Amino acid sequence: MDEPGRFTIFVIRAVLDVIIYVIVSKVWRGIQKLFWVLLTFDIRYFRREANVGRPSDRVVAWSKVLPFVITTALFLAALLMRTANG
Repeated sequence: MDEPGRFTIFVIRAVLDVIIYVIVSKVWRGIQKLFWVLLTFDIRYFRREANVGRPSDRVVAWSKVLPFVITTALFLAALLMRTANG
């Protein structure tokens, strides 16, 4: 027979996993919305200010968003590695 607290620990871990999953998914959706806002703002701004010699809209927008994308990818990779290790 298993210890009496083992089922309780299992339930607590399951609930915490669900809570963490919801928080991470909400944060990830928020980050995606932030990227989209930054990208569309830059494209609209540089279309208005389109002068000769300006870089293309998408290159300028991605150059602004790329550091956030890389940081988020590293954060998610670290989170996945931590989750995989238990």
